[in-house]
Amino acid sequence: MKYAGIFLPVYLLLPFFVFAQGSSCGSPYTLILDDVCRTYAISPSTSNSAICSYGNLHVTYFSFTTNSSAECVLLNITEPNGQPCEAALYAGGSCGGGNLEAPSSICFPDGKGIWAPALYVDGVIVSPKVLQPSTTYIVRVQTTSTSGNITICGQAYSPPNDDCNGSTYIGATPMTDNNACHNAGPGVVAIDLAAGTLENTAFYKYTMSASPSIFTVDNIDCDNGNESPDGSSNIGLQVGIFVGNCSALTRIDRFTANNSSGTMNRMITYPAGTNIYVAIDGTSGSNCQYTLSATNSVPLPVYIKYFTGWKTSTSNMLKWVSLQELDNDHYEIQRSEDGQNFLTIGKINGERFSHSEKTYNFEDKNPPMKCYYRLKQVDIDEHERIYKTISMIRTDIPYIELGFQNPITENLLLSFQTNFKGPADFKIVSMNGAVFVHKTINCDKGDNTLFTNLSSLPAGKYALSIEGGNTRAAKTFVKTHSVIF
Repeated sequence: MKYAGIFLPVYLLLPFFVFAQGSSCGSPYTLILDDVCRTYAISPSTSNSAICSYGNLHVTYFSFTTNSSAECVLLNITEPNGQPCEAALYAGGSCGGGNLEAPSSICFPDGKGIWAPALYVDGVIVSPKVLQPSTTYIVRVQTTSTSGNITICGQAYSPPNDDCNGSTYIGATPMTDNNACHNAGPGVVAIDLAAGTLENTAFYKYTMSASPSIFTVDNIDCDNGNESPDGSSNIGLQVGIFVGNCSALTRIDRFTANNSSGTMNRMITYPAGTNIYVAIDGTSGSNCQYTLSATNSVPLPVYIKYFTGWKTSTSNMLKWVSLQELDNDHYEIQRSEDGQNFLTIGKINGERFSHSEKTYNFEDKNPPMKCYYRLKQVDIDEHERIYKTISMIRTDIPYIELGFQNPITENLLLSFQTNFKGPADFKIVSMNGAVFVHKTINCDKGDNTLFTNLSSLPAGKYALSIEGGNTRAAKTFVKTHSVIF
């Protein structure tokens, strides 16, 4: 009798290992940047600290992918037992030493804080930017705790108050904010904030209702890559207080504070109606959380923390967060293609009484190539307030942008931009539909010019249009008679 033999490949007889999620650079947890807090089990893997000198501790790996606008990424990280932890950023999809972004890595001696990429180092802008569009990065979180869950809240975030014109309003009710994704300045200099350099400056504003006013900074929690083990050295806030306006700020006070400073109060003695501006920067690029308030400040029915937007593949997403709402009837989302003439494209009901953060979202499903958005808030008594205007450009869809002098006497010198190359139809049509000019023109990607003599065109109002590359742009103009001396 013959026996049939069964032969198995050698690799099937060897032990089969699967790396647990989060335990290696190649199998990280994926972070969703939607501002929702989630928990992740600490990995059993261990490794030495990248920058913080915590020794050989447990490390857990995370990945995130930037959006097409390369918006700043903000991660609020909490270790389970309040023990030291480190967040180290790696580019290039691997965790070798050459891919470590040291200036964008942070130590958290108390086990919690905000991580964001460094935009400035020692007062100098980081170039090229740390985060590039639609790119995946690794964040390695090292924890003293050997078990339990790490909590991370992640979001793509463009702060509206990283310049004076977008200052966030504050009032008597304490407001929590941070400076982690902000640019340095502009409009203020380091000496105005008792600082050596500026790296990440956030701006705030309020109007005095009576004198004196007490401006308060409290619950300070700052972190950076140079933090001392006790969490009190080489970190903190540098603050300037100003009067005037955003184009001409005059400093009236400045001070510094850190995690051990406690409550910081500053008395301001200016007349009622005075606008007070506050600029807050992080010492040595510290990412800081804090609460702000001001007594004898003019109350607002609605305090908006930020109003921002980002692009999806087919739409523009708008988001805003309110800190307080009293007798707020609704919000209107308004859009403009020229930054001056706005139309309402959406309406969302507000809250009549709220003292907690409320998040709102609106999707513009058919956005033009370039547009501006602003938020209008309407009280129940129909009082209105307009909040900061933001602009969005979608270079991924065809566009034509026209520019020319109006009215026209004889010659049309048309300047236009496109993001496509190829033929297009050029037309000039009267208001009753009669076509006076119609020809094919060739467009280059970028800037274009077109000269046309219109001396024979009768006086009147016309529409000029260019259509090509699956898009169309049009503008009206007035043709006048030539002036003969």
